[in-house]
Formats: sequence, C-alpha cells, structure tokens
Amino acid sequence: MDGTQGVAQGQAAAQGGQFAGGPPSGMPGGGRGGALMFLGPNGSIIMIGLLVLTYAVLAFAFWKFLSKAGLTPAIALLMLVPVVNLGVAVWAAFAEWPALREVARLKELVATYELRAAQPAPATAAAPTPPAPQEGSASGPPIG
Repeated sequence: MDGTQGVAQGQAAAQGGQFAGGPPSGMPGGGRGGALMFLGPNGSIIMIGLLVLTYAVLAFAFWKFLSKAGLTPAIALLMLVPVVNLGVAVWAAFAEWPALREVARLKELVATYELRAAQPAPATAAAPTPPAPQEGSASGPPIG
C-alpha cells in the first residue's frame, strides 16, 4: 500500500460524506468496542456492580434519613425504583416530620414550665411551728 492509494481512498470517503478511517484511533481499544473497553472483557459486569452498589448506598442512606425524621424507613426501599425515587425524595422533603412535631411539643412544654417557675409561688397557710422545749420540762432531754 503506497501513500497515494491511501489518499485516494480518503478523498473518496470524504467526498461520500464518511470519515476515512472510522472512529478516532486515540480511544481505548483503537476506537472499536465502545468507551467501556478500558475495563476489559468484564466491563459491563463491573459497571452493573457499581450501579447496584450505588443503589444500595442510596437506599441505606435514605433508610437512616427517614428513620431520623420519624417517618417509616421502609419507604426507602422505593428508592431502588428508578423514577419513583424522585417522588419519594420530594415527598420526604415536604412531608410533616413527626420528629420535628415532637421537638415543637417539647419546646412548648419547656416554655410552659419556665413560665410557671418564673411566677411567684402562691401564699399558703404556714403550719405553726411547735414551741421549743423549755428546760426542766418533761418533753426535753433528761439532765443528768
């Protein structure tokens, strides 16, 4: 193959609207086999494994998030369904969280308790104090 033959084929291919050499040869795998060829023959299996790992971490994180919010953590399993997970995330963001409701109730109780503590105690009838025993009386300690 001489240089003129390659040029003629390249010109003919360019005139026909196609590239002369196919995909660029700078890609891994010489331009053939797709972008996952750098992972080797098991590239698809590796990518599926990474996808499963990502979904598992996402479901676990949402499980912890929902349980801390006071919502049912089993809803986190819906994060594994591709389109439903967006709806679950939006629902969790705008739902009324029982944990925050409990915090508000506790703040209200503390404020009520502080108001009661700040008010003076009502005057109650003081119990009369018993008279102090006098010396020589029968109720005092024996002398002797």
